[in-house]
Amino acid sequence: MEGLGRAVLAAVLALLCAGAAQAGAIPEAARADLRREFILANTEFTVLHEVGHVVFQEFDVPLFGREEESADTLATMLMILRYGVDTDPRRMDRLLMVSAEWYDEWQVLDSRDAARTYWDDHPLSIQRFYNINCLVFGANEEMLGLLLDSPSELLPVERGWFCDREFARAKAATFWLYEHYRRRPSHPDKGRGIELPFITVNYEEPDSDEARAGYALLKSDGLVGQMAARLNALLAWPQAGQH
Repeated sequence: MEGLGRAVLAAVLALLCAGAAQAGAIPEAARADLRREFILANTEFTVLHEVGHVVFQEFDVPLFGREEESADTLATMLMILRYGVDTDPRRMDRLLMVSAEWYDEWQVLDSRDAARTYWDDHPLSIQRFYNINCLVFGANEEMLGLLLDSPSELLPVERGWFCDREFARAKAATFWLYEHYRRRPSHPDKGRGIELPFITVNYEEPDSDEARAGYALLKSDGLVGQMAARLNALLAWPQAGQH
């Protein structure tokens, strides 16, 4: 449970926006680590969300419902499966950091533009918060049971009762996608020649000092490059000239 405590702490810090008084109670090293993990978690989700749009377009994936919500679901599932949240609840940390960012956006940004909030094709930020939490806790029966026994702002009981089913459906859809479009080993006699990667990474230096800090972190950590390599190896992306 120790890892889960750290996960919930990270989420609560983001939910409360860690004001000066609250942040001051946390050692600077711990705060720096949380900031780093928060940036990496939300970068990973954002990249996977955008890759989801590419997947739907390139493979003409049939969707029921809005594409933005489907891209959120795919990104969440890929992170859940990568970190093994379904077998180890201590790996929830990054997913809770992602949902916490949506909660913060609801508190800070959506209230300023209420009209766009309702007609936009993206789900409401607060809905994205609950949707991600539902899949995360639905992935692990033990943690879902504990959450339902002790209701919290992370997931109301009324939604939580069905989150194991939501996770099961999303997992089945994710594996369907993989089974239909996974990259298969090419026959050695096919002579396909050099294949360029479908997804490549380019960094453009930002203008602001705040953005430069995140830019430096992403370049030094190598997260995005690793994600591109995994995604290129996972799916049978079209090669140059096949579009």
